[in-house]
Amino acid sequence: MDETPKQVELDYNKTENQPKKIIGVLEQQMLARSASFTKDDWLKVAGIISDSLQNKDVQIAFSNADEEQLAERYGWNGRIKPTIGDSLAVNFANIGGQKTDGVIDESVDQQVHIDQTGSIQDDVTIHRVHNGIKGTVFSGVRNVGYLRIYVPKGSTVTAASGFDKPEAKWFQPVDDTATPDPDVQAIESTSKPGPDGTDIMVEGDRTVIGGWLQLDPGQSQDIKVSYGLPFTTSDILSKMHRALHRVQAVRICHCLLANQENRTDISRPRSRCRRTGISLGHGVRARMTASDIPAIGIGTWRWLP
Repeated sequence: MDETPKQVELDYNKTENQPKKIIGVLEQQMLARSASFTKDDWLKVAGIISDSLQNKDVQIAFSNADEEQLAERYGWNGRIKPTIGDSLAVNFANIGGQKTDGVIDESVDQQVHIDQTGSIQDDVTIHRVHNGIKGTVFSGVRNVGYLRIYVPKGSTVTAASGFDKPEAKWFQPVDDTATPDPDVQAIESTSKPGPDGTDIMVEGDRTVIGGWLQLDPGQSQDIKVSYGLPFTTSDILSKMHRALHRVQAVRICHCLLANQENRTDISRPRSRCRRTGISLGHGVRARMTASDIPAIGIGTWRWLP
């Protein structure tokens, strides 16, 4: 895997100036090799494709509306699914950090706090470790990128820390002759400044907490955000009343959609892990939880996928 980026970034013909040409060469070799595949070989290929789509290592977009609808139905297009309750998705875009994502370990810890009124406060901590060796080609440099945390639309961000924006000299001036992308324009039109240099914006049916990160080889960092949800547990219950119509006692309800993000390095499946904890305030007790979510104390649960 290291040889391909070397060919693209360093060892390509500077006079010809077609650094991506090697991709076309590899494609032709793969097609030629596939001509001799047996049925068992094609079954293996189908399995790899299926796993890649399921794990979001591969995401698909179609210009044909019917095909795009099929991709969305099976969760292949990367769209964040709608939900009636709490939700969390974390997305990191490497910008000028070369191939460092492959040596980054990341954990996402979400703590959900529910008080006696049914109000919900979420605290999210993202711990990142740069395992690269300084000076190593592609991976031994600073990891730089933009982090986006997708939470329920209308959430109120109360605190943020750990963000680190690069100096202005590293940004290129905006090309005034370029045509703005309408989707990006629509999102940026909702942007407002948040704590610790973050950008708070709306994208679809989610509020997005965005900010820059920088991490040097051998270093680690913690990014923390806190936000209050725009609805209560009673609001969630009212939306789920059909599913819970047999319950006679007055209850509150919390549900969480934990969106799976694409992996940055499929050879290191445990480079990203996620934990969720739920704690209940005084006077609130759980009557029913999913069977695979163990309690670790009175009014506290932890979930680790």
